[in-house]
Amino acid sequence: MSSANLIDKPRHHLLHPACGEGPLNIFFAGSGFSYDYLYDFGIRKRLLSWHANTEKDIRLYIEGQKCGRESFGIVDSGAFTVWNKGGTLNIDEYHAKLMQLMPYFDIAANLDVIPGEQGKRDEITPAMNNEAAQASWDNYVELQRRFVADGYDSSRIMPIYHQGESLDWLRRIVDSGCGYIGISPSNDCGSSRRRLWLDDVYEILSEQPVLPKTHGYAVTSPTLMREYPWYSVDSSSWVQLGAFGGIFTPYGSYLGVRKDGRFEGAKWPPEMKKKLSDYFEYCGTTFEEVVDHYKARWRVNIIYHIDLEEKCSFKSRKRTSMLFD
Repeated sequence: MSSANLIDKPRHHLLHPACGEGPLNIFFAGSGFSYDYLYDFGIRKRLLSWHANTEKDIRLYIEGQKCGRESFGIVDSGAFTVWNKGGTLNIDEYHAKLMQLMPYFDIAANLDVIPGEQGKRDEITPAMNNEAAQASWDNYVELQRRFVADGYDSSRIMPIYHQGESLDWLRRIVDSGCGYIGISPSNDCGSSRRRLWLDDVYEILSEQPVLPKTHGYAVTSPTLMREYPWYSVDSSSWVQLGAFGGIFTPYGSYLGVRKDGRFEGAKWPPEMKKKLSDYFEYCGTTFEEVVDHYKARWRVNIIYHIDLEEKCSFKSRKRTSMLFD
């Protein structure tokens, strides 16, 4: 194992401090934009997926690392993307890819095994969930073994605990001494069920002398970001929503979408339009630009998430419908 760009250990100096000491770390995910685009906004936290992102996305990220434009990177296997297309990944494929990527990424997500078949999620039984959780655990142990053999720190593999799995699997991850755990709420259930599940998750985690660092996979809800003591989360909604006409603002998360070439906000009461116009000016754009161009909406969404990151203090999380107090 040799590389001029080898990351010997995760570059935590690019992140906010651990739980209780600083703001939330929001990792920007998604595709369709250049590496420099986010970097020039000051974004130093990225999550890329081997299969959800294009080879070009990954190449541009690596080129950025090589030229000294550092970002803390998490690489995901993309197992769910592959599963959605009716395929599967095996550990040999993933390990071979990681050996190409780990000189430039800080953390690699474990290779998940997804239970059931695409389009038949309602047929998944507890036994199927348990079988998938066991296979995912086996992959985690094997990837750790291979990382050590390759000269990498095994702590750079992040196990992921999924909603639907027995809490015993979370306890096993915690008991293994893992200090950075992926937590994956289900998108197939309502927010109340996700909250109840997260309450159980953090009740177990809070039993530890030091709260383990947690990463919320695809935790796109600003409310959920504020309610739980995440160390980090990732979201691609900033780019997806912006591309289809949506924006995040302090006054609501999905205030407008384009319909027939126009922005719904054009029908809002004048006082709301004035608030938004002022906010867009704060973001460095205008109401007209936000209506007409996706990059203006991306700008608004990026700045919203940068501000949200600062507002989500680990020391005080409370339920609120507004970003700014």
